[in-house]
Order: sequence, then C-alpha cells, then structure tokens
Amino acid sequence: MDPRSKRFLWDSVVASFRGSRSAVLTTHSMEEADALCARIGIMVKGVLRCIGSVQRLKNKYGGGYSLELKMARPRRGEVHDAAGALVEVQRCISSSFPHSALEEPPFEGRLVYKVPQGDVASLAECFALLEELKGKALISEYSFR
Repeated sequence: MDPRSKRFLWDSVVASFRGSRSAVLTTHSMEEADALCARIGIMVKGVLRCIGSVQRLKNKYGGGYSLELKMARPRRGEVHDAAGALVEVQRCISSSFPHSALEEPPFEGRLVYKVPQGDVASLAECFALLEELKGKALISEYSFR
C-alpha cells in the first residue's frame, strides 16, 4: 500500500474508534501499531508475552536503529539497472548489518531496515558505508536514527 493510502486508512480507523469504543487490531507493523494504538500487546506463537503503552514497550524492548534509504533515480540519458542497484544495496546492508531486517517491502525506491544495536560497532563506519553507496549513485538519500 502506498504511503498516502496507508495514512488515509489509518486516519479512518482512528476516527471510527474515538470516544468510548475500542477494537483489537492485529498487525506485524510496529509503525502501524504506533500510529493506531494506545496500548499494544505482543504475541509470540499464540501467547501474549507483554502488554503496555507504546512508549513503555519502546523503552523496554526497542533497542536498535531505523535505517531508511531512497534509491537513486537514473540521470538523464543514463542507462540504469534498477533491479541490479537494489540487489547491490541490499547485499551491502545485509553484509554490514547481518542481523538487520527489512521492515516493509521496498516501495517506490524506499527501503526501511531495523538495525540492532549489536550490528553497529561505529556510527562513523555506518555513515562511511552510506556515503559510499551515495557516491556510487546507488542511493540518493538516507536516514539513520
């Protein structure tokens, strides 16, 4: 689902449950749970493992970083292998951050990874890798937070 449609759907859900109503929402997306829920329960293999406010669960379990990449678009007159560039970027990220996980499927050249703190030995090395990908014109922008 594209970001605009996703936001429209989320706003509609939130508007439907204002006041004294509640609902149980199931999702695999922490971004979606964060946007829609006041309290979150996490189930593992059908067993409720924890429940609490979004902020409480983030503080307790949310170690790590979010890495967002925007794939570069070809310059005018340049032949560009978008699929090859995507594979190269994914290979670089998975070799540099072996326990990272793609948070959602790539959409319109946007990749979002969850990177565990243990995969980040040095922020300087992370930024050097990202600048290298940018220098090779594989990505145009990045955010590491």
